[in-house]
Amino acid sequence: MLYPETNIYAFNVSDGQLKWTYRDSSGSAGGFFRLTTNGGTIFGGSNVGLVVAVDLSTGALRWRRKISTFAGQVIVFAPVVSGGLLYVTYRNVDVLSSGAVVAMDTTTGAEVWRQNLPGTSAALGGGGMLEGLAVSANRVIVSSYDGQLRGFSADSGVLVWTVPIPGGLGGNGSDTRPIALANGILVAGSILDLLVGLDPQSGAELWRLVGQHVGVSLTSPIVSSGDSFLLQFDGEVARVFAATGATVWRTTAPPEPSLAFGSPTSDSLFVYAAGDSGVYALRR
Repeated sequence: MLYPETNIYAFNVSDGQLKWTYRDSSGSAGGFFRLTTNGGTIFGGSNVGLVVAVDLSTGALRWRRKISTFAGQVIVFAPVVSGGLLYVTYRNVDVLSSGAVVAMDTTTGAEVWRQNLPGTSAALGGGGMLEGLAVSANRVIVSSYDGQLRGFSADSGVLVWTVPIPGGLGGNGSDTRPIALANGILVAGSILDLLVGLDPQSGAELWRLVGQHVGVSLTSPIVSSGDSFLLQFDGEVARVFAATGATVWRTTAPPEPSLAFGSPTSDSLFVYAAGDSGVYALRR
């Protein structure tokens, strides 16, 4: 079991004993956000533009790369591994139109390709978004603060499709679009109270839900769960089929408002949601 924080900690699942700790030599938060692995190496981002690769068994550093030359804070968000490449997004904090998606070799950390992401108003800062990255077959899908979703070739980084900010729903030319994949369907939320299902290869819209705060969240409210998605918003939890957008169930009263800022997860029997006061188990 791995736990990201300013350091990266590994614990034995059986007894909870600490196995190793990785502390970056720069003093930066080497485990700033979520971690990912290819089975032998742990990959994490930092708050100073560093990407680190750490041996899963020992916690020894395999490589570290700085992917932005910006002198201020550079947040590297949740990495994704696919096909021998590591994909990350980052944002140069307080710099407009300053962010990117980067593909890196998992063995060496060498950069394979990079595409800049546009920023937006001063209220939201530069490009790139918390967890706004998903990989499906030969597509890398990225959301950015300008409200657009972009699908790139996973091999070359060439832009294949763009889905603009939802029209007719208000907004000010910016949006927050958490995304996730389940059974070949890309699902994207929106602070404009929208949830859509898209074909990840073409960006074509398959279904749309509007209203009832179904897609509203500033962090990732969507996690894949077999053939459905679990959403967390306004302190409530809902289960939605990825193929059709049909709502299976939705809690009638939130256990606590702070649930809106976390992501649920599930097993075959229960959905688990965490908040400030504890962890809640709901029947699937």
